[in-house]
Amino acid sequence: TEIFKERRLPLKGQVESKVGDVVKPNDIVANTNLPGNVQMINVANLLNADASDIKNYMIKGAGESIKKDGLLAETKGLFGFFKSSVLSPVNGTIESISNVTGQVVLRESPIPVEVDAYIEGEINDVISEEGVVIKTNGVFIQGIFGIGGESRGEIKSIVDSRDSEVTEELISTELKGKIIVGGSFISLDAYKKAITCEVAGIVVGTIGQTGVGLQFTESVVALSSGQLWLALILVAIAALVLGMGLPATAAYIVLSVMTGPALQELGLALITAHMIIFWLSQTSNVTPPIALAAFAGAGVAGAPPMRTAVEAFKLANGLFVIPLMMAYSPLLLGGDNGWYEVFFAGVVALAMVVAIAMLTERFLFTALDTLSWILGLAAIVCLLVPNGFLRGAGVFVVASLVLVNWWRSRQ
Repeated sequence: TEIFKERRLPLKGQVESKVGDVVKPNDIVANTNLPGNVQMINVANLLNADASDIKNYMIKGAGESIKKDGLLAETKGLFGFFKSSVLSPVNGTIESISNVTGQVVLRESPIPVEVDAYIEGEINDVISEEGVVIKTNGVFIQGIFGIGGESRGEIKSIVDSRDSEVTEELISTELKGKIIVGGSFISLDAYKKAITCEVAGIVVGTIGQTGVGLQFTESVVALSSGQLWLALILVAIAALVLGMGLPATAAYIVLSVMTGPALQELGLALITAHMIIFWLSQTSNVTPPIALAAFAGAGVAGAPPMRTAVEAFKLANGLFVIPLMMAYSPLLLGGDNGWYEVFFAGVVALAMVVAIAMLTERFLFTALDTLSWILGLAAIVCLLVPNGFLRGAGVFVVASLVLVNWWRSRQ
């Protein structure tokens, strides 16, 4: 099979190869420098000075480089004594100085990135300032996802059919440095032996380590006693725990393996079950200690990352309610629903998210009083009940609270 492999930089840089060059897997075909990490320093707070005055205290200006522990800013003190100073936490360059927020932005040194050819072949095309396309002949095996990063080696099939299992006896030292292709399954013992024999990579249908997937499915069905709403709560708890240690994509893959069969067994359609799992897996973006989205926002705002993540998690509590709407509303359960049903389900979901955020923060344009909080709680209960009249009443109460609190904030 003729294979075209694209090797591209994450951002524009320099291409080292040209069309027609013959490359080996370890040859560098392109390189660039990633911008260094950003450090936000609240100089105004550290000097106990007004933000508008910090440029008067800066020792270094925008665009200048500074060493770690170098003097960044310093007050004049009293008669030359009792000075307050700020030292640079890293080596880098001063990117900006704000006399509005009092923040100084430091950019660390650039991070070099090199892209190798990965495969042996000939440069077929050059992507200007970005990378190359390499042409070669080989066998192409497509997987769903992989772990462990890129690896290379000679492909070696060690089973006769795709239904065969890779056992410990099939692994030997002769497979050192090779990419082995197995069948439907590889056991944990065979996997450990492959590591010992320095196998470069493994391509199989599934890898068994603890059997936790089947056990979890059985546990969810048993603990929920066949009640879908209780099963959804258990899946949400699992998503919350996984979100503390896995990014969104990995959390979705693990959840779909462990909980997908359980939700289908309780009567949900395949697309609905996986949409619920996908939705819940997104909690990892705002669940400490991963919280990628929250940490990114904290960096932009110059706020404490962990505190920002905790607040983001509180505001995202509605994420755990939307799956209930997916399961009990006609939004995803079939194609026989009219526009009105779909629109109403969307309005109910929106009202639910607003109400939960409002009650969690006890704030909506202005501080909530006790009566508004109680009414909001009652509205959430109405919205959860799969009854058109009660859900309509819940939407009305939430809309009324939004308008009343907006009016109060304008007084």
